Amino acid sequence: MPHWVTAEVPGYLRANSTSYTEAYLPYWKAIADVTVKNQITSGGPIIAIQVDNEYIQPESPGNPGKMGYFEDLQKVLREEGVVIPTTYNDPGQMKSYAQGQGKVDLYGLDSYSNGFDCLHPEVWQPVTTNYYEYHMETNPEQPWFIPEFQAGSLDPWGPAAGYENCRKLTGPDYESVFHLNLWANNVKLVSYYMGYGGTSWGHIPFHKVYTSYDLGASISEPRQLTSKYTELKRQGLFIRSAPDFITTDVIGTTANGKVNVTGASVFATFLQNPATKAGFYIARQLDSTSTATVSFGLSVSTSAGPLTLPLSSSSPGITLKGRQSKVIVTDFTFGSSKALYSTASILFAGKIGSRDVLHLYGDSGVEHEAAIKFKGGRKALKTAAGNGQGIVQLQDGPSGYTLIKFKPTDTSGVTTVWESDSTLILISSADQAGSFFSPAISGSGTYGNFWQFGSKSAILVQGPYLVRSASVKGSTIDIVGDIEKDTTLTVVAPTSGISTITFNGKKVTLSSGAFSAVKGIFVGKIAVSNSVQNVKVPSLSSGWRFTDALPEIKSKYSDDKWTVATKKDTNSPYKPYYGDADGPVLYGCDYGYCEGHVLWRGRFTASGSEKAVNLSINGGEAFAASVWLNGKFIKTTYGKSTYPAYIWPILDPALEETDETFTFPAGALLPGKENVLTVLQDNMGLNQTNDWNAETSKSPRGIRGYKLIGADTTFTSWKNWRASMWINGWLMGRVVGNLGPQFKFPVHEGILDYRGKNTIALAIWSMEDAPVSVSVKIEVDAVYDSGKGDTKVIGANEKWVKRLEG
Repeated sequence: MPHWVTAEVPGYLRANSTSYTEAYLPYWKAIADVTVKNQITSGGPIIAIQVDNEYIQPESPGNPGKMGYFEDLQKVLREEGVVIPTTYNDPGQMKSYAQGQGKVDLYGLDSYSNGFDCLHPEVWQPVTTNYYEYHMETNPEQPWFIPEFQAGSLDPWGPAAGYENCRKLTGPDYESVFHLNLWANNVKLVSYYMGYGGTSWGHIPFHKVYTSYDLGASISEPRQLTSKYTELKRQGLFIRSAPDFITTDVIGTTANGKVNVTGASVFATFLQNPATKAGFYIARQLDSTSTATVSFGLSVSTSAGPLTLPLSSSSPGITLKGRQSKVIVTDFTFGSSKALYSTASILFAGKIGSRDVLHLYGDSGVEHEAAIKFKGGRKALKTAAGNGQGIVQLQDGPSGYTLIKFKPTDTSGVTTVWESDSTLILISSADQAGSFFSPAISGSGTYGNFWQFGSKSAILVQGPYLVRSASVKGSTIDIVGDIEKDTTLTVVAPTSGISTITFNGKKVTLSSGAFSAVKGIFVGKIAVSNSVQNVKVPSLSSGWRFTDALPEIKSKYSDDKWTVATKKDTNSPYKPYYGDADGPVLYGCDYGYCEGHVLWRGRFTASGSEKAVNLSINGGEAFAASVWLNGKFIKTTYGKSTYPAYIWPILDPALEETDETFTFPAGALLPGKENVLTVLQDNMGLNQTNDWNAETSKSPRGIRGYKLIGADTTFTSWKNWRASMWINGWLMGRVVGNLGPQFKFPVHEGILDYRGKNTIALAIWSMEDAPVSVSVKIEVDAVYDSGKGDTKVIGANEKWVKRLEG
């Protein structure tokens, strides 16, 4: 919501009030126009549109018209030509807009089950266990949708944990347990918040968080891949490989006796495709926070009859290594082949060319088991290092299936269990599996880039840091991606028709060896280019120019061009506390200054008895405000954030406004003359709208109270202005020195010109009457040789505009 709306709209926000409708309608119609052109029925990628977010349905006292607002939003979309389903994200299990007035087409909710305490990332909350039951009583006729599921955590201002700790709180083990718990509850659509958080550049951040919006996401703010990305990729490739999992019924759990396991510490859910009878048993520890390693047996139903897994009498059982979940499949189809069951995880299942390919994986040093009907003549076991004997054992299984037992290691690489013209079975450790990508090969027609509809063809690629795409042109597969070091490229491709591999347009010299001897597998070396190896960054230790960033504090500064504060009332429900009897409201956004630093200058003629001024200043969490009288510094007042966020009871509340007395320094007051009081304050961003009341976003950022102390003197005028810091035309960082925690700011290509001139400007605000020393340097996190192509630089080196002068 743009900040100006909170000041200029007298009616209720996020309601069907006339003034708010007039404010949002041009924006909403523009969104509809973009959506119409890009919805799935027009060949685009958009399959649904969310009309609003986290806003409960029941009408609230003092905030009527919410349900009518939802109706209006959807009516506009339909009038403008949007035909895809409308959706909504409920802030919890509240059933808002699942039924009744304002109902959307596809209901969903958000969930942050693990909380936000990144200071203690090892402390988990239990998984939510009633998602499925809630779905069945709320909207069973719809697919179960979680539009916003926790995939990170916010980190407030202050001596906070930092986003690396948030990445640990929601790391790969969290993804394994919490994500698969959604699967077990039959969730079929999910959006993770966030896959990539990025940067809250400019003045758009919510006031509780700092510039970085990394959130501990799978892709870090500097756009580096993390171990969370690797686990998310493994999960995503399984979902893509398991079309039978798209439609499943929940048959039962260990809690209701529908699933039997050995050992009381394991909880399992059985889901089954009603048409194909493919089964999916999802197991975790009953205490989802447990870090113990447990092994168990599982009774399953298969087309070959009931079985107790693992079948091998020498196996210790199916193993959960602490905080981990597993999917055990039965009657699982890959291409035209079938696995009777697998206690190993599945990375890839499907066809590559005309061959059925299955890639199984599991924890290193742990025994896994699968039963598969092989096709064609089997060739010798092979690994990237050579013979696969000792890693894999094959023996006869039930009903003509072959039983595969394997215990992978991270050093053994990938093992070929079965190779024929019709079937390829690969196994590896989980870490090795995580190093693979499976880019889809585009099909033809309108939906050629859409998996399942226009493309069902993919390959497997191992070696690059990132694989962006792959395409087939004649007998050549061209792979586009990034590498950070010289590496071995391995491509699992069709068994016929392919003879050449290129990487970023360069032909790969293919090598011979045990693994490359497997038909359809190509192996070669790719190297980082010399230009990338020798990257150097400039020093910022010299060449700086500086100027007085606050000429406004001087008493002789002319503010004739400034906005005069004249408003006697405000649309904010948070009215001024106190002030001169007929004085103006001093809220920045009421005068068009809605973001960033705001300067206020108040004048009064002194009698000589004035000793101080009482100011109540509101700037949001972690704000600050400095005050001068006639150019002489008085002091700075400080807000603060609270840690951890959204965990109750709050032991140390945040301060988004302060009320303090500013005592005039000796000699600062000019009796009988006009005196100028200057206030420089932060606006750290607005409050969120509460789930039950949107008016909370009309934050009173500014001066909520002002009163001279020692005399009945009143201010004759108040004026305001603002200042900001920009880098190449973009504000990319705000430092709060007394709180932190962020002192390093990623600046991405496109903002920063990697091959040209850049301008860095720093506005340094000293909070106390003491010198401040600041050092600035460029750091390189990593260097990648990338095939992404050139990046357009937007806004860099725009013409500098001179600020107002007095």
